[in-house]
Amino acid sequence: MNIKTTLGFILGLALGWGTTHAQVLIGQTVGVTGTVAATVKESMLGANLYLDQANAKGGIFGEKIEVITLDDKFDTKLTLANAKTLIEERKVLALFMTRGTPHTQGILPLLKQHGVPLVGPSTGAMVFHQPVQPQVFNVRAAYQREAEKAITHLASIGITRIALVHVDDTFGIDALAGAQKGMTVNKLTPVVLAKFNRSKPDFSAIAPQVVKAEAQAVMVIGSGTAVVQGIKQIKASGSGAQFVTLSNNA
Repeated sequence: MNIKTTLGFILGLALGWGTTHAQVLIGQTVGVTGTVAATVKESMLGANLYLDQANAKGGIFGEKIEVITLDDKFDTKLTLANAKTLIEERKVLALFMTRGTPHTQGILPLLKQHGVPLVGPSTGAMVFHQPVQPQVFNVRAAYQREAEKAITHLASIGITRIALVHVDDTFGIDALAGAQKGMTVNKLTPVVLAKFNRSKPDFSAIAPQVVKAEAQAVMVIGSGTAVVQGIKQIKASGSGAQFVTLSNNA
């Protein structure tokens, strides 16, 4: 994700907002704790560097930018509750850098209801691209395109025995569609097609399937520690496959 582009857009919103507020309030609901905490921390470090720089130069019309971050623990229900709090009680100008496809999808009606923009969601699901969501300003490529290109790359270097392992939620289903398109374009069939639970990922049954199928590569579609756990378990089962994941884990 391009943090500078994301925060720059928010600053642009603030310029149009005026100076009648004591601070420029930006809201964020994200998994500060939970399975995506590590990547969330990295993203926020980058965002804070830019915000600190902007505030050091006087902020917006002399008003400092403040980010109110609420921990949703990567839980969809908490994401919605936090978004309501930020919009209805804290009166934020915009939301930014939410994480998780079902989490972000769940707050779309709320954004539309209040006319609040969401800038730079950390998800590349196609639902945020097609049809166009007026309140959502994307700064990353769609997962489906990523997954399709990854499969095509593997095929181009002679890897044809590919396993597809995905989280069982809207993110996993969305990205899987891109991977399957890549398989079709390259006239391939996955040697393993398996899914795992987002809340309680378990790869104990999947790992032996990958080994038995003699997969040359495994695309793991998931988030944070779940992907790490899956790779470790599959390797521990004896697989020497190459692993591929998407940019949400970058």
